Amino acid sequence: MRSVRTALQVFEGVARHQPVGLSQLARELALPKATVQRSLAALADAGWLVQDLLDPGRWTVATRVALLAEAAPPAQALRAAVHPHLVDLRDTTGETVGLFTIDGDHMVMLEVLDGTHVVRAVERDTSALPVHVSAAGRAMLSALEPRERRLAIERLAGGGLTAYTERSSVDASALLAKVDDAAATGFAVIDGEYIDDLCGLGAAVVAPDGRPLAGIALLAPAFRARDRLESLGGQVANAAQTASSAIAGAAAAAPAAASAPGA
Repeated sequence: MRSVRTALQVFEGVARHQPVGLSQLARELALPKATVQRSLAALADAGWLVQDLLDPGRWTVATRVALLAEAAPPAQALRAAVHPHLVDLRDTTGETVGLFTIDGDHMVMLEVLDGTHVVRAVERDTSALPVHVSAAGRAMLSALEPRERRLAIERLAGGGLTAYTERSSVDASALLAKVDDAAATGFAVIDGEYIDDLCGLGAAVVAPDGRPLAGIALLAPAFRARDRLESLGGQVANAAQTASSAIAGAAAAAPAAASAPGA
């Protein structure tokens, strides 16, 4: 029973201070590092905690846990802010679109809108979509500073990069080159790397400080997308930019509203 209480204490500590490293968490909880490390490992095995890919060495609550509990106001606010832009993108292109974010070494789907075409994209398993073959994941990595980008990719590659098709990028240097290309163009491209006949285009939704919050992805059958990747990518990038601007505007308006007379 004591180990359960300790694990819950560690979970709550991560939730309060995330992203948080082992040493800081042990100090905050006044517990030995070894004890905290055992609880972190157990909670990670259970899927409650993940190590933050974008901030190596630090821990966060798994996004899927927060979504299942409907106890994540930031995630709900993010979905609400981006939703109109997803609708516009889906209606303009007719393709399936979604909002994803990085959760450890894989992606979590926050929202998806099916396309309007008779033949439309069908994903394999969006509950465990690996970052390295995700258009939204690569887009989020591309929004990082170059050094952070490289470290995140090295960490991903350290666990091994699975090849899902002959096109999959499973080499760290090749993956970094594609993420760098996404940073230069404003959108990431996945062409048959997760499913042979599926193309994905992604762009990062960023916070006012430029940090990636999520990625908008457009998914389309390869026969319909390969001849217009640049055009579709530009539309995805525009949707992400307008969503990011809306988030920045809401953030700027919040302090003013809070300080208004009668607030």
